[in-house]
Amino acid sequence: MDYRLYASAVVFAFEQHRGQKRHEAGGETDYIVHPLRVAEHLRRRAGCEDVEILCAAVLHDTIEDSGTRHDELAEAFGERVARIVAELTNDSRLPKRERHEDMIRRMASASREAKLIKLADRLDNLESGTTDPGKRKRLVSETPRLLESLRGACPVLEQAITELLAALAR
Repeated sequence: MDYRLYASAVVFAFEQHRGQKRHEAGGETDYIVHPLRVAEHLRRRAGCEDVEILCAAVLHDTIEDSGTRHDELAEAFGERVARIVAELTNDSRLPKRERHEDMIRRMASASREAKLIKLADRLDNLESGTTDPGKRKRLVSETPRLLESLRGACPVLEQAITELLAALAR
């Protein structure tokens, strides 16, 4: 594994998300913790050792949340990483309620790499929780349809999400 490329992606993501916070069940955290956990889910739970996928996992929210451009990612981390991140980026021009439907449609035909990251992303979002009960309810209710569009990409992560949904339903 090219640890230098991965370390560069971590530093880049940290700089892009500097000052951003997430309101999770355990309290407020620096945003960078989320993409790092997504990459860690891929590495530890899914056994992913593809450095470009792990880089894309760490960078998956940079275009959407920080104004990073596709060409910046391509220049720094290669076209494959930039393409995967672009696949995971929501269309901010759409109304918020339509973004999820658009994402489900796009994920159905996305690359396996993007699907892997989306699974790890959703797993982390469900595990870390949110302090907003409405958002939590929406995440739980939207996840089964999302899982259908991601089916087959990584049975281990799919099973972990299914089990977590069952536990949250109790």
